[in-house]
Amino acid sequence: MTRKPEINPVLVVAAVLGLSAAIPDFFKLKANRLVTGDGIGFFQSLDLPVAVLLLISWLACAAAAVYRNSRLSMYGVAGLSFVTLVLLVPGAGIGARNLLSGAPELTRVSPSGGFWLSALAVYLLYFAASRPGQPARTLITASGPLIVVAAAASGLLNGFSFVVEYQNQSSRFFQELLRHLLIFGVSIGAAIVIGLPTGIIAAKSRFAAPVLYLFGVIQTIPSLALFGLLLVALSALRQAIPGLGISGIGLLPAIIAITLYSLLPIAQNTFSGIKGVAKDIRDAGAGIGMSSRQLLLKVEMPLAAPTILSGLRIAAVQAVGGTAVAALIGAGGLGFFIFQGLEQAASDLILMGAISVVVLALVINGIFQFLEERLKASLPGMVTA
Repeated sequence: MTRKPEINPVLVVAAVLGLSAAIPDFFKLKANRLVTGDGIGFFQSLDLPVAVLLLISWLACAAAAVYRNSRLSMYGVAGLSFVTLVLLVPGAGIGARNLLSGAPELTRVSPSGGFWLSALAVYLLYFAASRPGQPARTLITASGPLIVVAAAASGLLNGFSFVVEYQNQSSRFFQELLRHLLIFGVSIGAAIVIGLPTGIIAAKSRFAAPVLYLFGVIQTIPSLALFGLLLVALSALRQAIPGLGISGIGLLPAIIAITLYSLLPIAQNTFSGIKGVAKDIRDAGAGIGMSSRQLLLKVEMPLAAPTILSGLRIAAVQAVGGTAVAALIGAGGLGFFIFQGLEQAASDLILMGAISVVVLALVINGIFQFLEERLKASLPGMVTA
């Protein structure tokens, strides 16, 4: 019997986006950081062999979309994710450097629509190639980002405009990165301390469940509105008790706001994880003489741990992005560069800040996904009497 082809829609979209990247401008060549610049096409931006190989890779991706369950196809997708990333980023870096060769010192090369379409296609390809529990494919897909990091460290990407901005702001960048991580870490820590017990109590008592609804309401408040409310509240508190030394702007309101936004996914997933433990398992624990506390700590929490960690991952990724907005109230962080770029009409500076936030979010998401997979793999051995 002839096997019916199965189309992988993610690979199809990735291939279409990758091939479409040859149509719009791939780079913008600008006389300085403030002007719009002139568009440079796909084949003019990249060396011809790199451009041709990249297009061939996307055609291969389209072919791999058929027979999605084929073992060879899936390992081929992992290999394609590696090849396309290496061709795109270091290849674009070489292309940018070539465009700047002999140009005035202030000339900049910025990624344009074609580059971003290619980047999105590579991301989708990595998404399709990633499968937990398959070390060989994981090794292949992980090698690509490592080569990109090596290319950046070697100076191969120094032709990009946002890399030039980083070089000009390097000392301030690391200060703001540490500030960003400080706000993020304290906020997530506080959210865990509040959200985890709240989720447990809500799962055990129907009277505590409305608290989750309150956390949901907080999530609907726009960040600027919440910062405004905190500004009024903290300013009033400062006037009432001057000795506290608090302020309506800066670090404190940023931490409070990010903590409030992080409560719902942590508390909700804790609630769902504990509620999701089968009644038969609870009865078995009670049948061997476990107390309610032992049942919670030795049965329910270990079984709910992957769900709880998933909520923590969601909260962490949200917090990374939310912390960028905190720069509006003087809290600092990577958002400082985004808003400074908006003030100066410097798109390269905006891009540097935005890329930094996105990369940080992807790294944190990847770390938590890895921990989730390891936790799920070890789960059977975690449930003890």
